[in-house]
Amino acid sequence: MNVTVLALPLLEYLAYKSGRSILSDLRYLGHAEQLLLGKEVQKIPDHAVSLHEWNDALEYLTDLPPMPTASSAKNCLYRALMHKSHSQTGTTGDRLL
Repeated sequence: MNVTVLALPLLEYLAYKSGRSILSDLRYLGHAEQLLLGKEVQKIPDHAVSLHEWNDALEYLTDLPPMPTASSAKNCLYRALMHKSHSQTGTTGDRLL
């Protein structure tokens, strides 16, 4: 992905990439969808999104506290998505964390 800055706010971009038309649906993805979303997060350069947006996504999707840098917020979000996707039993509708 050759991205300098995302054209959409991060959460809207992630909803778009996951095929969701309603932002709140991101909070209730199945494990395979969370894995794919984690891979999308990994593709986004740290600098393409503001610290504020990384922290908003982190808090909204995982209820984790804000991080001090864009890189740490992105990495925390990625790890939460990937961890959750591997720890679920395969059911859908589970909250990310």
